[in-house]
Amino acid sequence: MTGIKRIKYLTPEHDCSYNDTIVCPYCGHEEANPTEYLQGSGQGDDIEINCSSCDKEFIFSYGTKITFSSRCKDCDFELVATGEGYNYYECKRCGNSKCNKEL
Repeated sequence: MTGIKRIKYLTPEHDCSYNDTIVCPYCGHEEANPTEYLQGSGQGDDIEINCSSCDKEFIFSYGTKITFSSRCKDCDFELVATGEGYNYYECKRCGNSKCNKEL
């Protein structure tokens, strides 16, 4: 956007974004059991709760982190370690691993 000039950068008092638990934006309290507040709600919904420490009402939402893993259909395994009667192999292309008992 042209003509817009930022006049200030704010540093929030409490880190309330993308945490492993719910953080109160007023006092910074971290909820010990955040999943108890999820019943009857869906991902991305705004959920109103009262902080269990300062009792102020605030809104939170939650998301689900998706990760992906992939491997070759035809892995090119190479022996990388041996020990305790087993051989350990890894694919040179994708890093997929397997372990076989020595014969």
